[in-house]
Amino acid sequence: MISLIVFLFLLVASMAICGVSAFKLQRDKLLVFVSLKASAVLSILIFGLTCANLASNMYGTTIFILLSIAFQIISAIVSILPTKNDIFSPLYSCLDLLSSASLAVAGLLLVPLSPFGLPIGFAVGLLAVVIIALAKHSFNWKIDIAKYGFFVFATSLLGQVPVILMSGFSIINIVFSVGALIFFGYSILKSFFSTENSRFIIARNIMYYLSLISLASSIFLSIY
Repeated sequence: MISLIVFLFLLVASMAICGVSAFKLQRDKLLVFVSLKASAVLSILIFGLTCANLASNMYGTTIFILLSIAFQIISAIVSILPTKNDIFSPLYSCLDLLSSASLAVAGLLLVPLSPFGLPIGFAVGLLAVVIIALAKHSFNWKIDIAKYGFFVFATSLLGQVPVILMSGFSIINIVFSVGALIFFGYSILKSFFSTENSRFIIARNIMYYLSLISLASSIFLSIY
């Protein structure tokens, strides 16, 4: 009972911080902006680590979920630093790629049969990226290969959802799958849409935080 109370308290706290961060778009005070974005993802990492401790769950899936969130902390900071010609873009694109790949591996380790879903999802994602790249008639290797790779691994994660759910409708499988679906939706917005529309950015932020929180929550729910 105490474990559940701690879980719910940290869940609410993390969602509150992420909620404020999702709607914070103005960068008039850069230090505050960077601190808020970093704190939001850090709160999810702390939440995930606590979930792992409460559930005594430090298996492969847990490790890769936490590793993915850790990559996102660095990416969140680097991506919003003001630089000339956005010189850090390849760096945070690679960090996002590593984060997405870590989640794909987390899904791979969740259930025994998930290897059937990963290669199918990867192939579908890769095919979609090739078609889009050819349609654009332009491809920046320094940025696009990591940006599109992020989407490919998110599709790899999505491809494992049917296998995960078919293995059993446990709470952890359902919550992990929901997180994977939201993360896939976020990857589409992040990889293929570039706009300064505030509503779009807020919606993307919300999907981003919800996906990470859902995946972190699944760590604790493994005990049910």
